[in-house]
Amino acid sequence: MEGLRTTAQEIAHIIQQAHICILVGELKQQVVATICCERIQDDELLKAKLGMIAVKPTLQNQGIGKQMIRAAEAHAFDQWSIKAYCMTVITARESLIAFYHRQGYQATGLVKPFPYESDLWQVKVEGLEFAYFEKPISQSTLA
Repeated sequence: MEGLRTTAQEIAHIIQQAHICILVGELKQQVVATICCERIQDDELLKAKLGMIAVKPTLQNQGIGKQMIRAAEAHAFDQWSIKAYCMTVITARESLIAFYHRQGYQATGLVKPFPYESDLWQVKVEGLEFAYFEKPISQSTLA
């Protein structure tokens, strides 16, 4: 995939919502990571949907993504009393799926088509899908 994932207008809209927050990871006063956390009601269960997870490429594989996920989970638990965490992952991203598995997320079996039509990005691979992953609070390592 090539292009933008979001726009400044979308981010401005997100940060004005009481049920959504964006956590920012900084290193030496530079933004190096982000994660979006949204409170959602799903199947009569209050959940936190994590997304827009990004770590500066030169700093990946150093535990920053794991720290960002844990911070988002802790925020959601403390602020919203949620019962589970969830996210979607592009099925072709096997190493990313393995990473999320190590964080306690498991595939739900639900898969949806990737949104190919966008003014922001161009997809270079056909057949992409989003798989849904979930992590119940009981598996959380909140500390």
